[in-house]
Amino acid sequence: MLTAFRDAGVAPWACLLHGTAPGWFTDDERGWLDDRAVLRWARHVDRIAEEIGDLVAGWVPIHEPRATARAGHGDGTFPPGRHDEDDYHEARAALPEAFLTATEALFAVGRLVAGECVLVHAAASGVGTAALQLAPRRSRMP
Repeated sequence: MLTAFRDAGVAPWACLLHGTAPGWFTDDERGWLDDRAVLRWARHVDRIAEEIGDLVAGWVPIHEPRATARAGHGDGTFPPGRHDEDDYHEARAALPEAFLTATEALFAVGRLVAGECVLVHAAASGVGTAALQLAPRRSRMP
């Protein structure tokens, strides 16, 4: 599908976590409660980028990080299905990598330079909110 998009002149963005996290991450690795969660997720993002990076225009590594933490660790409606406020707060504390993620997406991967425009999809998410704050420093806002 990504190849068809590219061939049609469409520049899609990839969201690597929208809703539930992969089972290998939540079940086998304790999800965001593991001390190495951020590093594991970053490696996952790197692997996916190596495979499809030339087919997408940009990345949203985690859509709505706070909602993901709440659903998986507080409400228990998403894997790993926990109902524990302490787990929720711990998972939420691991997710504010939003500014680092947005910085990498905009400037390292996206190579945003002064004068270019940027479209921030899911601007209400943690990464999107960070991108909205970082992008005007270099981009031309329409």
